[in-house]
Amino acid sequence: FCWHLTSDADAAASIEAEGIRCDSDRCACGRYGLGGYVATCATKAHAYADAESEDLQRHLFLVLALPGERVVHGERGIRPTRTAADLPSYPTEFCFVDGARLHCACRFDYIWQSTGRRCKAASGGVGDVRAWRRRQRSAPPERRASGRTAARAP
Repeated sequence: FCWHLTSDADAAASIEAEGIRCDSDRCACGRYGLGGYVATCATKAHAYADAESEDLQRHLFLVLALPGERVVHGERGIRPTRTAADLPSYPTEFCFVDGARLHCACRFDYIWQSTGRRCKAASGGVGDVRAWRRRQRSAPPERRASGRTAARAP
């Protein structure tokens, strides 16, 4: 599953009625191509919300997504031939060109109230993407406590 967010009530109503539209005439911009966008986590979807607007209602959709077996790396301003992603080997967002591969299963409406403790900063782009899940190879907890580690076979 993935996530899609909008701050526009009319757009949310349209998405609820028709789904996320991936038609080329509806997509005018996008970092990874012209299409319908979903993020792999809700916080990523929320990151695209208007940072200047506090107390603005947000509409977050839980989306069942089927990207396909082969995902390509998307390019700004170009409509991909199939589903594209920011980083195909470990995607955080997808650009879909086929709306039939997306199904909005649930809608959450909420109001974002900033705490004022964090400022939103612009991202430098793909180079800033790092895999946040890394396989940690460490000794079991009882071994770490004593400082001894066992040798492991590769």
